[in-house]
Amino acid sequence: MTATCSGLRHIARFFSVALNAPSESPAPASRAASRNFSTWDICLAMSLKPWAAPPRPTTYDRDPEVIYAAIGRSLSMWQYVEDALSLIFEWLVVEGQVPGTYVNSMSPAKAAYGTVVSFDARAGMIEAAASAFFHHHAHPSFHARLQKLLATCRGWAGRRNEIAHGQIGGSPVDLNLCALWPTESSSRKREINYRARFVYNSTQIIEFDRQFAELHMAVLDFYSEFRSWRERQLGIPQGQDFWPDDVDHSEDQTPLQ
Repeated sequence: MTATCSGLRHIARFFSVALNAPSESPAPASRAASRNFSTWDICLAMSLKPWAAPPRPTTYDRDPEVIYAAIGRSLSMWQYVEDALSLIFEWLVVEGQVPGTYVNSMSPAKAAYGTVVSFDARAGMIEAAASAFFHHHAHPSFHARLQKLLATCRGWAGRRNEIAHGQIGGSPVDLNLCALWPTESSSRKREINYRARFVYNSTQIIEFDRQFAELHMAVLDFYSEFRSWRERQLGIPQGQDFWPDDVDHSEDQTPLQ
């Protein structure tokens, strides 16, 4: 038995009520993606939100390390989304010194933005800044695009939070087979009888990673277009970042001890 999954044997009773065990034996991993994601694609084709939680998996992972790796990749990719959004916030609130002129340091806007703990609150900051900005600098198409992007980010943030706060545990029918579940204490993600409101295998989490990457590119595309427009408004060279040639970044490459 895999050590990580067997170590969670003590919470198997929660998993036994958390999932309706399939009537057939788990399918081989090679069939997992086609079965899970054909169902997922059908749901999306029926006009569900793209960030809607996928169906419960019919297969599990024998190696928990595969799930851990998928979790790491997806959470890292989500941070790229967050970073791109912080750039948009910077350019929404700039009035004097433009963000690119803060040599080797953060702008005040980015420093303040990073102190806000929850994603929902940070998204709210962007929404509030955008409402004020586009009141003074009308551009309906930019404003509408940003509102849609933020709605999409809020939707995917729910999946990101499940990945970040979930717990790898064994299947109720075989503790050698693992998936990502809500923790025992996550009362918002479990029903009163402990049935899990989400269960993800590695294939599904890898799909989240792909969706986060696409979202990152969409946010970056908006940022690039919005920044170019704003630079033209301010009369500054487009796309210019003010980094002197003699700035020493060697410490960034120092190996960890």
